[in-house]
Amino acid sequence: MIQTWGITISSTILQNMLKRTFRLNLLHSSPQDVEIAYMAIPPIRLLEQPLKKEVQVAFASAMATIWKTMIGLSGLGLLFSLLMAELPTVDETENTSGGAPGPDEWANMIPYGRFSVPDNEGQKVFFNVGDTAAVLPGNVQVGTNLPAHKYWLVKIAAIRGRLPSRKGSPIR
Repeated sequence: MIQTWGITISSTILQNMLKRTFRLNLLHSSPQDVEIAYMAIPPIRLLEQPLKKEVQVAFASAMATIWKTMIGLSGLGLLFSLLMAELPTVDETENTSGGAPGPDEWANMIPYGRFSVPDNEGQKVFFNVGDTAAVLPGNVQVGTNLPAHKYWLVKIAAIRGRLPSRKGSPIR
Protein backbone atom coordinates (compact mmCIF):
# COMPACT_ATOMS: atom_id res chain seq x y z
CA MET A 1 0.00 0.00 0.00
CA ILE A 2 2.87 2.37 0.77
CA GLN A 3 4.20 1.84 -2.77
CA THR A 4 0.84 2.89 -4.17
CA TRP A 5 0.95 6.12 -2.19
CA GLY A 6 4.55 6.73 -3.26
CA ILE A 7 3.74 6.25 -6.94
CA THR A 8 0.61 8.40 -6.69
CA ILE A 9 2.39 11.27 -4.94
CA SER A 10 5.42 11.07 -7.27
CA SER A 11 3.39 11.01 -10.46
CA THR A 12 1.27 13.93 -9.25
CA ILE A 13 4.37 15.99 -8.48
CA LEU A 14 5.94 15.13 -11.83
CA GLN A 15 2.75 15.87 -13.76
CA ASN A 16 2.14 19.21 -12.02
CA MET A 17 5.73 20.41 -12.35
CA LEU A 18 5.87 19.51 -16.03
CA LYS A 19 2.56 21.28 -16.69
CA ARG A 20 3.95 24.37 -14.98
CA THR A 21 7.28 24.43 -16.84
CA PHE A 22 6.59 23.02 -20.31
CA ARG A 23 5.56 25.46 -22.95
CA LEU A 24 5.77 23.10 -25.93
CA ASN A 25 3.31 23.24 -28.80
CA LEU A 26 3.13 19.47 -28.90
CA LEU A 27 1.93 19.39 -25.28
CA HIS A 28 -0.68 22.10 -25.76
CA SER A 29 -2.10 20.17 -28.68
CA SER A 30 -2.21 16.82 -26.81
CA PRO A 31 -5.48 15.38 -25.50
CA GLN A 32 -6.31 16.35 -21.92
CA ASP A 33 -6.50 12.73 -20.67
CA VAL A 34 -2.91 11.92 -21.73
CA GLU A 35 -0.34 12.49 -19.01
CA ILE A 36 2.29 15.04 -19.98
CA ALA A 37 5.18 13.00 -18.59
CA TYR A 38 4.43 10.03 -20.84
CA MET A 39 3.63 12.23 -23.81
CA ALA A 40 6.86 14.25 -23.51
CA ILE A 41 9.48 11.52 -23.02
CA PRO A 42 9.68 10.03 -26.56
CA PRO A 43 10.13 13.32 -28.45
CA ILE A 44 12.84 14.66 -26.09
CA ARG A 45 15.64 13.08 -28.12
CA LEU A 46 14.29 14.77 -31.27
CA LEU A 47 14.23 18.27 -29.78
CA GLU A 48 16.76 20.93 -30.77
CA GLN A 49 18.91 22.75 -28.24
CA PRO A 50 18.15 24.87 -26.12
CA LEU A 51 14.60 23.43 -25.91
CA LYS A 52 15.98 19.93 -25.28
CA LYS A 53 18.02 21.24 -22.35
CA GLU A 54 14.96 23.06 -20.94
CA VAL A 55 12.93 19.82 -21.00
CA GLN A 56 15.76 17.85 -19.37
CA VAL A 57 16.09 20.49 -16.64
CA ALA A 58 12.32 20.38 -16.07
CA PHE A 59 12.41 16.59 -15.62
CA ALA A 60 15.47 16.83 -13.34
CA SER A 61 13.80 19.54 -11.26
CA ALA A 62 10.65 17.44 -10.93
CA MET A 63 12.70 14.41 -9.83
CA ALA A 64 14.55 16.53 -7.24
CA THR A 65 11.20 17.74 -5.87
CA ILE A 66 9.95 14.14 -5.71
CA TRP A 67 13.05 13.11 -3.74
CA LYS A 68 12.71 16.05 -1.35
CA THR A 69 9.02 15.30 -0.80
CA MET A 70 9.66 11.60 -0.15
CA ILE A 71 12.51 12.41 2.27
CA GLY A 72 10.19 14.82 4.09
CA LEU A 73 7.40 12.23 4.30
CA SER A 74 9.88 9.61 5.54
CA GLY A 75 11.11 12.06 8.18
CA LEU A 76 7.54 12.69 9.30
CA GLY A 77 6.98 8.93 9.53
CA LEU A 78 10.10 8.57 11.66
CA LEU A 79 9.04 11.46 13.90
CA PHE A 80 5.56 10.03 14.42
CA SER A 81 6.96 6.57 15.14
CA LEU A 82 9.21 8.07 17.83
CA LEU A 83 6.27 9.93 19.37
CA MET A 84 4.05 6.83 19.54
CA ALA A 85 3.32 5.42 22.97
CA GLU A 86 5.26 2.28 23.75
CA LEU A 87 2.93 -0.67 24.15
CA PRO A 88 3.71 -3.07 26.96
CA THR A 89 4.93 -6.53 26.05
CA VAL A 90 3.38 -9.71 27.40
CA ASP A 91 6.10 -9.89 30.07
CA GLU A 92 5.05 -6.49 31.41
CA THR A 93 1.35 -7.35 31.73
CA GLU A 94 -0.71 -10.06 33.36
CA ASN A 95 -0.82 -12.13 30.16
CA THR A 96 -3.86 -10.34 28.75
CA SER A 97 -2.90 -11.49 25.26
CA GLY A 98 -2.94 -15.22 26.05
CA GLY A 99 -1.29 -17.81 28.25
CA ALA A 100 -1.92 -18.46 31.93
CA PRO A 101 -3.50 -15.53 33.78
CA GLY A 102 -1.96 -13.96 36.87
CA PRO A 103 -3.90 -13.89 40.17
CA ASP A 104 -5.42 -10.44 39.57
CA GLU A 105 -6.56 -11.31 36.06
CA TRP A 106 -7.96 -14.69 37.23
CA ALA A 107 -10.05 -12.95 39.89
CA ASN A 108 -11.59 -10.66 37.25
CA MET A 109 -12.25 -13.33 34.62
CA ILE A 110 -15.74 -14.57 33.75
CA PRO A 111 -16.59 -17.95 35.41
CA TYR A 112 -17.95 -20.71 33.14
CA GLY A 113 -19.39 -24.16 33.78
CA ARG A 114 -17.75 -25.91 30.83
CA PHE A 115 -15.48 -25.46 27.80
CA SER A 116 -14.73 -27.33 24.61
CA VAL A 117 -11.65 -28.24 22.58
CA PRO A 118 -11.55 -29.88 19.13
CA ASP A 119 -10.37 -33.49 18.90
CA ASN A 120 -8.20 -34.90 16.07
CA GLU A 121 -11.24 -35.03 13.74
CA GLY A 122 -12.31 -31.48 14.57
CA GLN A 123 -15.25 -32.56 16.76
CA LYS A 124 -15.83 -30.61 19.98
CA VAL A 125 -15.04 -32.42 23.23
CA PHE A 126 -16.68 -30.80 26.26
CA PHE A 127 -15.19 -30.56 29.75
CA ASN A 128 -17.12 -29.50 32.88
CA VAL A 129 -16.02 -28.29 36.29
CA GLY A 130 -15.14 -31.42 38.32
CA ASP A 131 -14.10 -33.52 35.26
CA THR A 132 -10.75 -35.29 35.08
CA ALA A 133 -8.71 -34.88 31.88
CA ALA A 134 -5.35 -35.88 30.47
CA VAL A 135 -3.18 -33.06 29.12
CA LEU A 136 -1.01 -34.45 26.32
CA PRO A 137 1.90 -32.88 24.45
CA GLY A 138 0.76 -31.09 21.28
CA ASN A 139 2.17 -33.67 18.84
CA VAL A 140 0.71 -36.77 20.57
CA GLN A 141 -2.48 -38.48 19.37
CA VAL A 142 -5.15 -39.52 21.90
CA GLY A 143 -4.72 -43.23 22.74
CA THR A 144 -0.93 -43.23 22.38
CA ASN A 145 0.90 -45.06 25.20
CA LEU A 146 3.13 -42.56 27.00
CA PRO A 147 5.32 -42.86 30.07
CA ALA A 148 3.70 -41.13 33.08
CA HIS A 149 6.16 -38.22 33.05
CA LYS A 150 5.09 -37.21 29.50
CA TYR A 151 1.50 -36.14 30.35
CA TRP A 152 -0.58 -34.59 33.13
CA LEU A 153 -3.79 -35.81 34.72
CA VAL A 154 -5.88 -32.90 35.98
CA LYS A 155 -9.14 -32.37 37.83
CA ILE A 156 -10.90 -29.25 36.58
CA ALA A 157 -11.58 -27.12 39.66
CA ALA A 158 -12.69 -23.94 37.91
CA ILE A 159 -13.15 -22.62 34.39
CA ARG A 160 -12.75 -18.93 33.70
CA GLY A 161 -12.39 -17.01 30.47
CA ARG A 162 -11.24 -13.71 29.16
CA LEU A 163 -13.73 -11.35 27.56
CA PRO A 164 -15.70 -12.99 24.73
CA SER A 165 -14.33 -10.45 22.21
CA ARG A 166 -11.21 -12.61 22.03
CA LYS A 167 -11.00 -15.43 19.48
CA GLY A 168 -12.69 -18.61 20.67
CA SER A 169 -14.89 -17.71 23.64
CA PRO A 170 -15.68 -20.42 26.22
CA ILE A 171 -19.15 -21.99 26.47
CA ARG A 172 -21.19 -21.13 29.59
